[in-house]
Amino acid sequence: MSSTANYSSDPNQNDQDTDRTSATVLAHHDVTDALQLRANLRYSALTDGFGYVYLAEGTGPDGTIYNRAYFGQDRDVRELVGNVILQYDAQFAAFDSSTLAGIEFNDGQSDVTAAFGAASPIDIANPVNGPDAVPATYLDETRDALTRSAFVQQNLSFDDRIIATVGLRRDWLELETTSRLTGQTAQADYAETSWRGALTYKVSDALSVYGSYVESVAPPSIGVEPERGSQYEVGVKYEPAGVNGIVSAAVFDLTKDNVSASVVQGDGTIRQQLIGAYRARGFEVEGKAELTDSLEVIAGYSYIDTEVERGTARGVDVTGDTFGTVPTHTASVWVNYTQPAGEVLNAQTFGGGVRYVGDYFYGIPNEGKSDAALLVDASYGYALEEDAEVTVNVSNLFDEQHVVGAGTANYYNPGRSIAVTLRQSW
Repeated sequence: MSSTANYSSDPNQNDQDTDRTSATVLAHHDVTDALQLRANLRYSALTDGFGYVYLAEGTGPDGTIYNRAYFGQDRDVRELVGNVILQYDAQFAAFDSSTLAGIEFNDGQSDVTAAFGAASPIDIANPVNGPDAVPATYLDETRDALTRSAFVQQNLSFDDRIIATVGLRRDWLELETTSRLTGQTAQADYAETSWRGALTYKVSDALSVYGSYVESVAPPSIGVEPERGSQYEVGVKYEPAGVNGIVSAAVFDLTKDNVSASVVQGDGTIRQQLIGAYRARGFEVEGKAELTDSLEVIAGYSYIDTEVERGTARGVDVTGDTFGTVPTHTASVWVNYTQPAGEVLNAQTFGGGVRYVGDYFYGIPNEGKSDAALLVDASYGYALEEDAEVTVNVSNLFDEQHVVGAGTANYYNPGRSIAVTLRQSW
């Protein structure tokens, strides 16, 4: 950063806090040798909020005096997710069969408040902050979303060479939004069916090829049809002889309809807006290998070409634009080294890697673009005993900072973060 650059925001009004809590219960019961029952339940709660002052767009500066604005949002999200799955395995001559059937539910509620307004102007030649902004609340609502699903999936394997999978799913979506500003409540119910299928052929013990088709349905905002997606994929998996590793490659074609995105409105507020339809095509390559008993390498690369096939944002036709925040190129390399237990220390694992994120447009319309970034991560694990381990993961080790998004202001990537995990197995 240039030594002449000025900080034009207000540290007294810039803040971001996040508090996340979750609890999960997993249950598994073998009813018979062929029939299994699984049930999972997770509750999570998230409270987060942010606020910031930024240079306002629109009117130009008066000499060195710039107008500023304030934007902030608070969320309180609760979610209960669960499923029950039955799996029946059978064998008929040269066929192996596995049948899955189950139900799922997702009950979520969130309270969202957003505020926007003018902040005190600032003289960039002599930056001194004025009185705190008094923004007006333009959004204050409760959102309820209940999804109930039933699904069935059939897997068939012939002579351990040809593997076929087909699945069918039905989702029932119930949405309700209540505005505390107007007292009005809006409701919507949807029922959607989707299916998936895949076919794999083992050319040899080392080489497999596959093709798949998958449909998806995502809960919408009220007044908008559910976002629907479909993806075709063709790939290959190869396990080289003499190496404990695997290399996989795939090409894909993904389309989505009724896509929504966060769009900055003319008055400076940010709202979800229906864009239309977009398409993503590309390929990805990934490899994993244990070079020695102690050394493991994982590497990957992906290329994605996105395009808005039909859409309008802020009254502007964005057909042909690139979809926002989706880099064309991404790549990563990760290395793990395990030090066996010695006379003094137990087993240790040292990890390190590099992530490359290519440039991308910040949003739709394509008005601003990010720089490519290179980030370094690291980890350390120590075996406390046979079934217990403590792990330290450091993301963005060198605290590299760059702009990753722009709306009412520029947004930066997360700085260095450290997570400590204690894992116990029984």
